Amino acid sequence: MGYKYENVATDLKHRLAWKEWAVGDQLPGVHELAAHYGVSPSVVKDAQDVLRMEGLIETRRGSGSYVLAIPEPGDMTLGMHRQLAALREDLATAREALASAERRLASLMGGE
Repeated sequence: MGYKYENVATDLKHRLAWKEWAVGDQLPGVHELAAHYGVSPSVVKDAQDVLRMEGLIETRRGSGSYVLAIPEPGDMTLGMHRQLAALREDLATAREALASAERRLASLMGGE
């Protein structure tokens, strides 16, 4: 599946789109979000980097992260398509690894 930070970033975007926070609101702290998502603070920071690069939040040193913009529904759809594409790639990689393991097992079993 996708990276944990991508999943957190996507969920935060959904929460922004559903107007859980308004422009100018401060987001919960890194440790609070990490506990909420069951991930490490570094994963939350990576997710916030995604939102920052997309112009949705800004982070003020020593103060926290604040909402700059609310994502448009079309932006959300594009994000979901990207996540689906990443999941498909992960699935293809897993299938290839499984097929390779099956071939190795078959050759070992045939050699006995």
